[in-house]
Parts: sequence; structure tokens; C-alpha cells
Amino acid sequence: KNRDLGLARNSAESANTLFNQLAEQSRTVHWEVNAEGLYTHVSPVSYAVLGYRPEELVDKKHFYDLLSEEERDTNKTAALKIFAQKEPFHNIEKAARTKDGRLIWLLMNGIPLLDNRGTFLGYRGSDSDITDRKQVEEALRESEEKYRLIAENTADLISVLDVNLRFTYVSPASMRLRGFTVEEAMEQTLEQVLTPESMQLGLSVFEKEMQLEASGTADPDRTRILELEEYKKDGSTIWLEVNLSFLRDKDHKPVAILIVSRDISERKGAEETLRKSDEMLRLITDNMSDMIRVADLQGVNLYTS
Repeated sequence: KNRDLGLARNSAESANTLFNQLAEQSRTVHWEVNAEGLYTHVSPVSYAVLGYRPEELVDKKHFYDLLSEEERDTNKTAALKIFAQKEPFHNIEKAARTKDGRLIWLLMNGIPLLDNRGTFLGYRGSDSDITDRKQVEEALRESEEKYRLIAENTADLISVLDVNLRFTYVSPASMRLRGFTVEEAMEQTLEQVLTPESMQLGLSVFEKEMQLEASGTADPDRTRILELEEYKKDGSTIWLEVNLSFLRDKDHKPVAILIVSRDISERKGAEETLRKSDEMLRLITDNMSDMIRVADLQGVNLYTS
């Protein structure tokens, strides 16, 4: 019997050691608090995560004492409300301060502790350190905000189509260039945006680009530049120089099309005026009875009617 008890004791100790090692590696603090929120048990990993040893917390601090002082009153009120409800809580993200003053983020989970008569004794739960994840999320949010501000304040029209050629993003420049609000532009189909000739050209280029993708030999960083005529809200049209490139997933497969469009209506108008002028001059010279000859200063013939 003594041997069996020794084996059982060793097995339990090994299990506890393994549990503590796993908890420390996951940076998860396991705790229990009484009905007032005062710590009654804290796992040793508290020192690695919070900078406090268990004996500095047990019977000395309430669990909301560790939450960031900026929201301490709010956090305490919310904590006491949870305690009053005596219900489990899951995946609550809260900022906390370590002993040396560093701000960290904890993912908190807990279940109520009840005795045999159903009397509420407190909570048992865990705090997982998610500071690294929150920092990545914040960096991503700041990056997205920066690019959103760029997109919303640039004169160019920026839009995104999915691979089914439906709009998933349109920048506010749509209102200035085409007269459509962002919401209106997002609801439009390509047939409602492009004139028939430009629609045919756009679809032809898209089909060729998808064939290039299927071949596996295309440059993933390539871009295409097209001149497309688009409808404005008042029924007129606008010419845009459109820069097209693929947005790709982690496997480098195209998942969307990034479109940056710039108004070239003035340039196209000048080109059309020049074309008409050239055509008019050609008609005049072609129908004159006199021969017209143009030569440079060296006598080299440049034009003869």
C-alpha cells in the first residue's frame, strides 16, 4: 500500500509539474478569488506574466487591482457586476499593469465556485498574456488607418474588384470624378460603369491576364495600364487612365484587382481636337487644285499634296 501511495503521489507531482510547465510556456496565469474578488490562489507563472509572485497577490490584492489604472473604476464596476451575476465569463480582453509598470493585455476567463449547497464562493479562472497579439493588431490597425487616409485624400480614384468583378472598395474620389457616392458606386456593375467599347476592352484584358496566371509563367508584380471611358452620374462620360494590378493571398494567388484611376479627359480632349485639326487640314490639301509641297531648310521633302 505504501508503495502504491508513493507511486500515486509521484504521479500527481509529475502531473502538477507538467501542468505548471505548460501554463508557464503558454503565459497563462491560473487563479482563484473569493466572493469579494480577493486572490486566494495564483499559479507561479504570475511572476513571468505580471511580475508578482503568488505570495504577493494571495490575500493581498483583488484581481481588479491589477487592471490598468486608466480604466480601474470602470473595470472594478464591471467586475463587481459579473460577480453579482455569478455567471461564467469568457474571452474578456483587459489592459493590466505589471509590477514594474508595463502595460500588458490579458484574455480573462472564469467560472463561479459554488459549495455543495450552491453558495457562491468566488471564481476560478485564467488570465492569458495576449500582449504580442494586441500589438500586432494595433500595428495592423494603424497601417490600415494610414492607407485609408491616403486612399480617401488622394485625387486618384482607388477601387478594388474581387475575382468575380464585383466592387469591394471604392474611394471617396468617386464623387468628385463620377458624381456617385461611395455607396452608389459600390452597388454598380461594370456594365453600369464602363461604356460598351471600354467594357469589351476591360474584359479582354482580364481574360488574358487570367490565362497568364494559369500558365504559371507571369510576373506576379506586373501591372496593366488602360484608357477607359466611364459613365458619370449626369449621363456624360469621363476618360480615365487605369492602372491595374492583382492583390494576392499568402500563396500568391490573385484574390482581387487593385485599380488606380486618373482623370485624363482634358488630355483626351486635346488629342481629339488635334486629330480633327489634322483631318481638316488633310481634307483641305487633298481637295486643292494646286500642289502643296513642304520641305525643310535643307530641301528635304516633308509633304506633298
